[in-house]
Amino acid sequence: MKIIYQDEEFAVLDKEVDLPVTHNSHMPKDAVYLNKLAGNYFNKNIYNPHRLDAKTSGLIILCFNKTVLETFNRMFRDSEIEKNYTAVVKGDIPESGVIDKEVFDRKKRKKLSALTEFEREQREATGQTDKNGDPLILNLLKIKLHTGRWHQIRQHLSSLKYDIIGDTQHGDWDLNKKLTNATGINRICLHASELSFVHPDTGKKLHLKSEIPEVFYAILNFKGKL
Repeated sequence: MKIIYQDEEFAVLDKEVDLPVTHNSHMPKDAVYLNKLAGNYFNKNIYNPHRLDAKTSGLIILCFNKTVLETFNRMFRDSEIEKNYTAVVKGDIPESGVIDKEVFDRKKRKKLSALTEFEREQREATGQTDKNGDPLILNLLKIKLHTGRWHQIRQHLSSLKYDIIGDTQHGDWDLNKKLTNATGINRICLHASELSFVHPDTGKKLHLKSEIPEVFYAILNFKGKL
């Protein structure tokens, strides 16, 4: 468990991949999850103003009391917290863009408005073709969320055929399998890499970063045969 920031009221951790944030009914009673680990480590109650999927790594805020939880909940509602992600994505994607379209919300069982902004940081032509016979291009994207819907980034990019590598729910299953067989890497290439917000007590601007996983570059720069 890597701590990026900590004070008396909250902490920001760098969550590892395949670690659930909370316990659910599909997990055994003795399963390991982030809130359990953090609660034991800090010897405090843990409250979540936001979540990350188990398969998504990166920065997450954990609150130590309900008062600061309510403060962060309001900050998220008022878009006072900037969340940036990094992803490896397939396709001939433009240098930058905004995706403004509804996505399905699993809890509310309906579509909700969502806004995602992206910027391409690296583009690699693999010299190979995808299942449709088109040139296979891999990209490193910096992604900014303006709303926080269920699987928003994954749904938005998939809707434009810009599938995130390793996404087994919304992505390109055939390409994922080939890349895993060729590289041995088996994870979704989506990482919560930056958080920026004003500290609710001190007023100091915090800009917190997590290093991009090395496996992202291993896939991005892979030039072997699929």
